[in-house]
Amino acid sequence: MKPDPKTLERAVLHLRDADPVVRSYAETGLWALWSRSGDAKVDAFMVRGVDEMNGGRLAEAAASFSEAIRPMSSSLTTRSTYASRLPRYSGGRV
Repeated sequence: MKPDPKTLERAVLHLRDADPVVRSYAETGLWALWSRSGDAKVDAFMVRGVDEMNGGRLAEAAASFSEAIRPMSSSLTTRSTYASRLPRYSGGRV
């Protein structure tokens, strides 16, 4: 089952909450939503990417995440729309 876009948007807003506990829950929730695409191949790339990221293999993780979003990003318009909705991370902070 695909996550509801409105749910994703609300969760992203909570990444900027003043309370670090709320930010942590929002991040955990977003990872859970992003990891449930409903497509076994996409979900496998997400699991692989998370494992690689947690293992410090960031270039490999980026490649796996890129493969995971490839089906969703068939057009430049789609890619830029998703990118514009996601916060930019800098130094572990939103």
